[in-house]
Amino acid sequence: MQNSINQSVINHSDSEITQSTLAIQNMTCAACSSAIERKAKKIAGVEHISVNLVTGKASIRYNPVITPIEAIIQSINQLGYPTRIAEDHLANTEKEFQQQWRELWWSLIFGGTLFSIAMISMFIPIPFYSQWSVWHQALIQILLLIPIIIASKSVYRKGITGIFQRSANMDTLIALSTITAIIYSFWLLIFPTHGHHAGDPHFYFETVAVILTLVKLGKYLEIKSKKRANTALADLFHLESDTALLVDEDHQISSVDANSVTVGSKILLRAGMRIPFDGIIIEGEIAVDESHLTGESMPVSKALMDRVHAGSLNQAGSAIIQVDRTGENTTLAQLRRMIEDAQLTKAPIARLADRISGIFVPIVFIIATLSSISWYLATQDLTFALTIFMSVLVIACPCALGLATPTAIVVGVNRAATLGILIKNGETLEKISSTQVVIFDKTGTLTTGEITVSDVVLLHNDIERKFFLQLTASAEERSEHPIARSIVKYVKKENISLLPTTTFTSEVGFGIEASIESHIVVIGIGLLEKLHLLTQEHRTLFETISSNGLSPIPVAINNQLVGYFLVRDTLKESSSTVISALHQRNIQTILLSGDQYPPTQRVAEELSIDSFYAEATPQKKEEIVHTLSQTQRTMMVGDGINDAAALSGSDVALTIHNASDITIEVSDVVLMKNDMNLILKAIDLSHKTLQVIKQNLFWAFIYNIIGIPIAAGLLHIFGGPLLNPMLGALFMAFSSIFVLINSLRLKSIAIS
Repeated sequence: MQNSINQSVINHSDSEITQSTLAIQNMTCAACSSAIERKAKKIAGVEHISVNLVTGKASIRYNPVITPIEAIIQSINQLGYPTRIAEDHLANTEKEFQQQWRELWWSLIFGGTLFSIAMISMFIPIPFYSQWSVWHQALIQILLLIPIIIASKSVYRKGITGIFQRSANMDTLIALSTITAIIYSFWLLIFPTHGHHAGDPHFYFETVAVILTLVKLGKYLEIKSKKRANTALADLFHLESDTALLVDEDHQISSVDANSVTVGSKILLRAGMRIPFDGIIIEGEIAVDESHLTGESMPVSKALMDRVHAGSLNQAGSAIIQVDRTGENTTLAQLRRMIEDAQLTKAPIARLADRISGIFVPIVFIIATLSSISWYLATQDLTFALTIFMSVLVIACPCALGLATPTAIVVGVNRAATLGILIKNGETLEKISSTQVVIFDKTGTLTTGEITVSDVVLLHNDIERKFFLQLTASAEERSEHPIARSIVKYVKKENISLLPTTTFTSEVGFGIEASIESHIVVIGIGLLEKLHLLTQEHRTLFETISSNGLSPIPVAINNQLVGYFLVRDTLKESSSTVISALHQRNIQTILLSGDQYPPTQRVAEELSIDSFYAEATPQKKEEIVHTLSQTQRTMMVGDGINDAAALSGSDVALTIHNASDITIEVSDVVLMKNDMNLILKAIDLSHKTLQVIKQNLFWAFIYNIIGIPIAAGLLHIFGGPLLNPMLGALFMAFSSIFVLINSLRLKSIAIS
């Protein structure tokens, strides 16, 4: 993985557009996140904002020249949601969790005492308390209620602010219902003859206490569930090392702060140490646990010139590495950013919930008002009518609606990461489930990509083999193509030194051209064809070679074909299984390769791929993928630079972690190990995540469709019970917890 994967802050000098991540506290429902988005979008210079209710973070694109980030933060703060530039997300979550824990205990102690006194005194005389006057009893209840209101101050601040900002939310419903109960209780205290129990008024202070305590309990359990949902991300933070063993020029070893180490430094890795940086082994051999990247716990042997990644655990042996990436540039940091960014995006299915949440609270308030007025006109009982009003406001839950999609996306993205699948956004996670066609590149995708040179053939006797190998490898050294790397490796094994290149040109999909001393070296069938350096005899020869499972790599020196390499690639063990499994899922498979017709046909037939295209240039690949995407949901799987255009044109672009920079940049999914079975797991996980989202949305809708009429007194019309506001608060808290628990199932659900 390269530095280009993702950035938390991206500056574009031409447009001055900046992308930042904000940490936002005290969001409780979809109405909260929707209100923040609406407010921010009205600010001049804000191009886009996406708020995630589960993570408490927002991704925002804005022009700092028009409006600085401080002004945007201030606008969000005015809504009642403390906001700041995101730093340590997990530390912020833990801080909020501890705050909710303290406030919950505060509410439980005083709320439990108030409820006990108020309820028990109705049936059993309590010493001292029962002999006191109504005023004294009310005073005790008020004093016990005040600490609970203080603990719930954020509910009232956001709820009341939401009314004035025209962005009512769940807190607005809770604030209105409890304020109504408090005002009515004071009314009964001052005018006791106006109550339903004239002369012996029943106050609603304990009802307010229980409602606020249950809301606080629900919020605490919600944050606890969010923490569980983010375990994969939390685990990545714990893999960072604070210190490193620096090896100086005199081979002296000293323990230093990891932040002080720079690129190019040499670091000693001992058994049992967590690797602090990305680097290349220059001495020694070790066995490394890379499970945080690949999901596999089996140790991987690493030797001279092998790459190691930050966060990996050295299980055995010792080695010295030369550091080439530190801090936010390491694979570990990029992996963490990718997961965080994916959690900030919204799946298309979430748009329905967002639209409904925008009008949900006003509709609930209208229903509560009309219901209470109707019951008052029917019964002339103000207490009964206000009970209806409070019950409807309290039981209505936009929280479940708001949590339905983001919780499933967060858990799904985290689960994918533990499997070695990095999904860049929630939209991709949803799209994968509807894949109809999977288009595969050949080399490095269906084949191992571990290309070996089988033979070297010279066509002229007047050129020495050693000189031919030297010029070819010198030209190929600057290429990233797997075939180029295999040729360079082959030549170096013969202890042939390489020459510097004066000029180098790579034409993706065709070949390379390089100037070495006084010689012009051209490599690749496509480029030699364009330069008219191949005869019909050569073409026939190369077709015959290709039909036998080998790939010829012709080399021209000074405009004359002088020889060719014969290279071989083998199919991955997982390729056949994956193609067969895709067919069982009624997913069409296509092989799209730049290789010649015979080897492409051979691979397609061996794997029973539905159709194939050979000798496809990058432009041709892009055209084919674009055409297919017009009528079907496509997934393109590739890892080379020549696949980048085709990948960007597919509905879902998937690549391997060791692919080229540009390929990773345009891809939606990155597989952290070279195993095609992960494609099946990604599809299965996408299906199951979408299934959970639909279950959550169904529950959120059904809960409100059934719960609100019951709270409005529907059952009471037919002689049934009347819902107590305290029970309404309990049901409301349970509805959100149900959605969270259902989403958490994705952490352990079976993936094929």
